[in-house]
Amino acid sequence: MDNNSQSIMMRGSLAGVIAVVTYYAGNLTPLFYLMLIFGITDIILGLAVARWFPATPKDGWCSQKIFQGFIKKIASIFLVGVAWGIDFMILEADKTFNLPMQWGPYFGIFALCYLILSDGISILESVEKMGVNIPFLTSALKTFRSKLSKSLPGGQSADPDTNKGEK
Repeated sequence: MDNNSQSIMMRGSLAGVIAVVTYYAGNLTPLFYLMLIFGITDIILGLAVARWFPATPKDGWCSQKIFQGFIKKIASIFLVGVAWGIDFMILEADKTFNLPMQWGPYFGIFALCYLILSDGISILESVEKMGVNIPFLTSALKTFRSKLSKSLPGGQSADPDTNKGEK
């Protein structure tokens, strides 16, 4: 198989996956697109910082860190899929068994918002490493992310920065 056929197959597969997600995700689709845009922007800015603004001469292009970043982004997409699947399961169980739910099926939206906020913070940190400082925006996003984490069922923050002093 030549490179052109492989390229066409990859693009077709990606288009198919996007079409299936768009069809089934419904109200999550705009947030999912926003997460993809923030994730791609985060990757591009992270690569730019690693290439042109390394903290020390030893830093810079490190294929293992770049690979880990890509794996993390792919895992976050799967995480959203799992959260959306849990939402779907809750809705189906509610319809089938008429179960009273104390909270609605919002895991997909919570996961998307949390990942968008995390990528937004990472984008702002990359921009700060390039010399542009916007501390009030970074602080606001971190505060919003911690409040979102505390509003999850269970009340324990998923943000490691807010759990440092807790036991």
